[in-house]
Amino acid sequence: DNARLFAEMQDKLTENRRLYEQTSAQLREIERLNRQLTGGAWTDYLSSMGALPAYTVDLINERIEDAAEQTPTLAEAMRRNQVVLRNLQSHKILALPISVRGQVIGAMEFELALDQQLSNEQLNVLQQVVERLGLAIENLRLLEEAQRMAQREGMVNEITARMQAATSVEAVVAAATQSLADAFQAPRVAVRLGLPGEAPNGGHQPPNRS
Repeated sequence: DNARLFAEMQDKLTENRRLYEQTSAQLREIERLNRQLTGGAWTDYLSSMGALPAYTVDLINERIEDAAEQTPTLAEAMRRNQVVLRNLQSHKILALPISVRGQVIGAMEFELALDQQLSNEQLNVLQQVVERLGLAIENLRLLEEAQRMAQREGMVNEITARMQAATSVEAVVAAATQSLADAFQAPRVAVRLGLPGEAPNGGHQPPNRS
């Protein structure tokens, strides 16, 4: 009996280990897909913007501007997705990646004096602030996306309502054509029913010899 109970316990442990490994693999795959989706969404979002969001506060030169140079430290922090510290001749630079669900979307850097030391507590504060910055930016992106979807859905519903109000095929085609021309400010919109070369009476048009 003891041998049988021991064997059953071993089987249960083996099964539990298998389920744990399977669940862990599924979670890793979900995280990978989330990073991929987030990265793709941010690539599309940034490519749709005229200029990439950036900001610089320069207290030494008393300058604030809506721009930020892509420095080697920023690039390294984004590429490695970790904190980077560089010691230069006159100062040192600390860069932290901005990430959302494990996907890097940017970075922030600080110029510090060579003799300035950051404690672990100060570094933790910086990391937490940068992490919340990433979440705030992502929330705003999602809000803008939701607003665009609502606007797009409203446009589709409005055009659909115009088509449903029509009482003939010709009126439906006219409503759709006019609505799309108005919505997209298109100089020309054309709709033609039927297959290429098919005449209105169901026959075939003669080939164009011009």
